[in-house]
Amino acid sequence: MIGHGTGGWVAIRHALDNPQSVGALILIGSSASAKDLLSARKANLARLDKSQAALLQNGKRDDPAYAAAMAAYRREFVCRLAQQPAWLNSLMDDSAKSAATRMTLGDDPFRFKGKWASFDMGRRLRSIAVPTLVICGQHDTPSASERLAKQIKGAQLKILDGLSYHAALEDPARVNATIAAFLDGVDKAAIAGRAE
Repeated sequence: MIGHGTGGWVAIRHALDNPQSVGALILIGSSASAKDLLSARKANLARLDKSQAALLQNGKRDDPAYAAAMAAYRREFVCRLAQQPAWLNSLMDDSAKSAATRMTLGDDPFRFKGKWASFDMGRRLRSIAVPTLVICGQHDTPSASERLAKQIKGAQLKILDGLSYHAALEDPARVNATIAAFLDGVDKAAIAGRAE
């Protein structure tokens, strides 16, 4: 099972609630909790221009400079492609405004207020008993992914240099090769286990 971002939260929950249906778990740009994700995002804000970071941290959407600050954040931490696909920013804007996002996380990516604001699987992660790969772009939220990997017994962590949240869009060959190598190892271990 593969989960990206908060989709990783869904994958974690599924793996914990239905362990018999998951043979391996791949979590990309995810975290163990909403708190870990927000902490990592706030650390990213500290790397932006101070005035832009202040706008984003204070959630001042009515300020005309907010959109430019969010665009700067996205260029640095969400998608670092020089030529971004035309659909990407509109997709992110539409997703951020969607009823589902408002219900689950709220309308501020730096202060969650929705139903998932208290999401925390930290105590339960040790129960995950399948091979797990945690992937994160260097410019995404690696501290959150590192904490996640440490909490899952035997999890492999791969931080991909130069990439951000949309690592699979930025360098699909590298992300696919990382996943394929992990799954190849899972397959070899399963075959060896059946041979014993």
